[in-house]
Amino acid sequence: MNIAKLKPVLDALLRGLAKIKRGILAVEARVMRLARWTGRHVMTLLRRLGPALARAIDGCAGPVSNAFAAIGRRGRAGFVWFRPRFMRFWIWIAPLRRVLAGALAWLLDKFCQFGGLTEKEACVMRDAIGSDDQDALWRTRTRVDVGMWYRKGRVWVCPLADELLLFAEGPRPWVEHIAYSHVRESRYNHVTAEIALAPETDLPLSSLRVRPLEALPLIRQFRRASSMP
Repeated sequence: MNIAKLKPVLDALLRGLAKIKRGILAVEARVMRLARWTGRHVMTLLRRLGPALARAIDGCAGPVSNAFAAIGRRGRAGFVWFRPRFMRFWIWIAPLRRVLAGALAWLLDKFCQFGGLTEKEACVMRDAIGSDDQDALWRTRTRVDVGMWYRKGRVWVCPLADELLLFAEGPRPWVEHIAYSHVRESRYNHVTAEIALAPETDLPLSSLRVRPLEALPLIRQFRRASSMP
């Protein structure tokens, strides 16, 4: 490549960059002059408006205070008139309040699963163990993905004779059979309110969220069943 031929191109490029630099500096100078002019006039306007605003606020303080006092007196008088009537109305709608409370509890149980074992969850357990025979059943606060977009399914713990059954109901039911030897060293963490499943580390769940009074018999069941021949 002939370097001599590139020299005119480089010179033109340098002249173009110089023009761009001068243009940027000119715009910057105009912006600075506009900012100084605007700031000077804004400060002048604020100095002139300050006393006028102070006089307006001082003049309105009395009427505004009197207006709020009048509103307060009217409000207290209205409350004295309204309270006994509201209490009579509140007692009158007691049956309706009971119905609404029951409906709200049903909705919460449907969407948040606060209640006991539902029929669908019983079907999942029945399919997992082949019958309805089970000695104990614990509801946990642990949730797993079962194919629902608005919530996860709660995990139930069902200790069987030779293994531990974990299941959750949903469009894609979640069922796990775990040998007691895999959870014989489980411990309860009082800080997180969880049973840390051990010694096996490849379990589908690493912990179960249960209450302390429910965790103790469950851990005893793990150890007693794992020690049996």
